[in-house]
This record gives sequence, structure tokens and C-alpha cells, in this order.
Amino acid sequence: MLRAKLSTERRFIWLKRHVTDAEQRAVIHLGLPGIGFRTELHRVYPQRALGAHIVGYVGIENQGLAGIERSFEARLLRDPRPLALTIDLGVQEVVRSEVAATVARFKAKGGTGIVLDVATGELLAAVSLPDFDPNRYQDAPADALFNRVTLGTYELGSLFKLFTVAMALDAGAVGLSTGLAYEPAMPAPTSDSFSFRITVGRPDTPNHAAPSAQSRSTAS
Repeated sequence: MLRAKLSTERRFIWLKRHVTDAEQRAVIHLGLPGIGFRTELHRVYPQRALGAHIVGYVGIENQGLAGIERSFEARLLRDPRPLALTIDLGVQEVVRSEVAATVARFKAKGGTGIVLDVATGELLAAVSLPDFDPNRYQDAPADALFNRVTLGTYELGSLFKLFTVAMALDAGAVGLSTGLAYEPAMPAPTSDSFSFRITVGRPDTPNHAAPSAQSRSTAS
């Protein structure tokens, strides 16, 4: 490949971009004529995989290809001032460690974790595993480049129970010490439908007295 590059009629060709200091010294020691070096700016990510999906990465020409690098490329090119994010690296590290441990424990294909400031809505941490080193994104498999936080599609299922409880607490219908008891409202359910009553009260209250709420569902 190198011979093919040098055999062209062009007066200038790139042999390699972004060489290391050691590589540069090795080439200089060869004493080859016609070989020169050009200084270029290159983005470096000191935190490596930590926050890789959030920050993203740039290409060979420093063009944003993913994450904040791509979304805010115009702003980063126009304004030399740093772009401050709400991400807390300490929280990010803890979340990443816990998600990684859980993925390893259950032999999962991947995992995600998000932490928000409930008072401001600011994003403090967002982890998607597997992740990658943005300094060497070219070597990362497609599965690692995929951001499960923003691109994944999930069946929320029982997660909505959290919203139900939150709304009940917000409305003052229940308290943090309120107990819930299941009381059948009719004989054994059939295969077509079932009915149940939820009674709200302290667990130590006889019969879990009122207030009560009734809910009916039909399965098909």
C-alpha cells in the first residue's frame, strides 16, 4: 500500500496521520529524503471510556461524528470557550462501576444507568455498556458504539408502577408508611376476566381498613 502511494504523480501525500512522538523519532532516524512532518490539532479524551457515549468523538479531520462532539460541533467551532456539561464524573464513575458489576453478574449483553438531579432535571450520569475508548473509536465493535441510553427501545412494563405510586404520594392519597393489601372481590378468576380490590391502610390495621379503591381489569 505504501509503494502504491509513493508511485503516484501527486506532489504531496499523507503517509500517516497523528503519529506518536516515538513514531516520529523513528522516521527521523531513518534519514529518508522527502519525508516531512506537519503539526496538527487533535482531540484527546483523557477520561477514555468514562462518558464516551455522551462526549462522543471526532474524525481524522476533527469533525464531530457522535455525541456532544457532533451535536454541538457548530458551537465548538465558533466559540473557543469550553462547553460545560452537567455530568458529574464522580457519579458517572460510580454508576459505570455498578452497571458493569451487574452486567457481569447476570451475564447480560449490555446495561444502562441514568442519574438525574430531581431538583433541576440536570443529567448527572448516563452510562451505556459495553462502551469504548473514543481515542480509538475505530477499533470499537458496533455493539460498543451503540448508545443504549438514547438509541435503545425498551418495554417499560412495571416501571410505570413507580409513576402510579409517585402520583398517589403527590395527591396525598397515600403516605410512605401506607400498606397495600390484596383482597379478592369475587370467586376464583376465570380465564376471561378477573376482578380485585386494593385496600389502602397500615399493615398492622385489622382488615386493612378504608380508604379503599377498586380496580377491574379484563384479560383477553
